[in-house]
Amino acid sequence: MSGKHRSHLVHIRNYEFNNIIQVLTYTDSFMWGGYFMLNTLAAVYLQKQIQIDPLPVISLGFSIYMLSRSLFQIPVAEFLDSHKTFIDETLAITLSGIIVSISLFSYRFITEPWHLYLIQTFFGIGVAINLPAWRKTFARFVDNGHEGVEYSLYDIISNLVIAVFSALGGYLVSYTDSFIPLFNLAAALSLIASLISLFLLRNKKIRKKYS
Repeated sequence: MSGKHRSHLVHIRNYEFNNIIQVLTYTDSFMWGGYFMLNTLAAVYLQKQIQIDPLPVISLGFSIYMLSRSLFQIPVAEFLDSHKTFIDETLAITLSGIIVSISLFSYRFITEPWHLYLIQTFFGIGVAINLPAWRKTFARFVDNGHEGVEYSLYDIISNLVIAVFSALGGYLVSYTDSFIPLFNLAAALSLIASLISLFLLRNKKIRKKYS
């Protein structure tokens, strides 16, 4: 490895996020970690729960989620843009984590296709609340001159967390011979993400900017 490449690695290894970007990274990592941990095994579970071909049900369920996520984003974004205090974005991220947590927890109750469609609609609303608030906050507080590094480190960290929890989900179901612990853990991770987001309200940089 050349000296130039080694210097880049050292720079990244010693790089420190600002606290706001750290909180946003951990929040997103836990929320999507819970979702993907469940999502990788959802088809297996639904095949047991729904006494029809699950593939069209799953496909339609995903389409409903994307439609719900798309329809609600603009109204949420307009609301957030009309309020200049930072607390609105923080509470939106917190609320979205709670909604996603309830959605993931509710998978245990699916016995009919419409149950999945309802959960996916609710999940889409949660994500629609999260995305404008999370992205607006990240873009506002990303460090000037380090945008590429901070977006890349966020993506690396969140992907690693998702990879770990996705693998853990399969072992958990296999070990317990039940999907219930999977749903509990996935919901708990999103709830943890919701609680982590509240640390944004304690940040001195934010309080100074919006005091």
